[in-house]
Amino acid sequence: MNYRTLRNTMAIGLTFIATSNANAFVAGPDFFGLDFRFSNPGARANAMGGAFIGLADDASAAYTNPAGLTILTSPEFSLEFKGGEYTTRTNDRRGETDYPDNSTSLSFLSYAYPTEKVTFTLFRHTLVDSTAEFDFTDNGTVVDHAKISTNITALGMGMGMKVNDTFSLGLTVGFAQLDYDSFNKSLEAAPDSPAGYDNYAISSANENDTFYTFSFLWNMVGELNLGMVYRMGSEFEPRKTEYRYNTTVSGYVVDFDAEHTIKVPDVYGAGLSYRFPKDITAALDVSYITYSDLTNNLLSRNMSGAIGPTSDMKIDDETEVRFGLEYIIDLKEHPLALRCGYYYRPDHKVYFTGIPGSMGSVEPYLVKGDDDHIFSGGVGFLLSDNVQIDLALSSGTFITEGYFSLVYRFEK
Repeated sequence: MNYRTLRNTMAIGLTFIATSNANAFVAGPDFFGLDFRFSNPGARANAMGGAFIGLADDASAAYTNPAGLTILTSPEFSLEFKGGEYTTRTNDRRGETDYPDNSTSLSFLSYAYPTEKVTFTLFRHTLVDSTAEFDFTDNGTVVDHAKISTNITALGMGMGMKVNDTFSLGLTVGFAQLDYDSFNKSLEAAPDSPAGYDNYAISSANENDTFYTFSFLWNMVGELNLGMVYRMGSEFEPRKTEYRYNTTVSGYVVDFDAEHTIKVPDVYGAGLSYRFPKDITAALDVSYITYSDLTNNLLSRNMSGAIGPTSDMKIDDETEVRFGLEYIIDLKEHPLALRCGYYYRPDHKVYFTGIPGSMGSVEPYLVKGDDDHIFSGGVGFLLSDNVQIDLALSSGTFITEGYFSLVYRFEK
């Protein structure tokens, strides 16, 4: 089977669709650019590698661990601006190729209001805001181009409730809005096909769904805290995809639509924090993320139209680790916080698990990628008794981000 037939089979013919009771995703070229980055909100947290589940002591805990909201003694408002460069890495006959893209947004807003036993919160959080654009090549010639834009914004409400002096529970519920667009085209001209291309696939979705978070925060002993969180990701359906396969050589034409789901992976997280003497705090988070939700219950439709189950494409569930340190310098009315951290972000790309050689020239595309080791640092300071400013910078192989956060504490 030649490269062209294999490529068309990969990009158009092997189209994964979902049955009415299955979570599935279309494993077309957009599969390579869909990337979930589960960053906790707040420059303070991100300066510490994102480790905040066991600390959770300001208004940004509304998303990360709402049980920590019970620590607050007065109403708080928090916001975060985030911007950075994000890299999509693809594999083809050239080997590895990196495609950078930029994004800047108001990524988090929250308001928390504490009472004696319960703290209530409203928040908005941008879970995903990314654009990926990349090419595939054959013997040095670009033969496919793909562009994927994904934005998921969550609006939620929640509460933290004190069970006793050392143990608190947290709950959030809300809606997440997905805006998704992707366009893939082959670069072989065909006058009778849309946009002048032999093959194309267009996907889009503007859907919303609920999400839930359950958590607790336990002061185990002294300055040692344990936090745990379960976040159930939203499931968006249908995502409509239009395909056209129009080969000028064979004259074979296929036009069809597919409806299927995008399931945001679930997150299971645990975090420890400990405040040492001399105003030093350490935090450690470990999160298990079910990325495999994207490839559960797949069916394939081949070029002859036959439909059947497949397990040849896989995304692994992954365990992510975050660690951070914070040191407070006592400057009387305006203490200064110095922070640093580390974030281990394993690769979670789709890869091929079938019989070697069965997909021929396409298989170099479908390999596991590289893990990312992200280092971070930042500062925080009080402008007044009410206003706190935090700044952070994180950098790894595939990401460089800057953060600005403001926390305003109201008089109660």
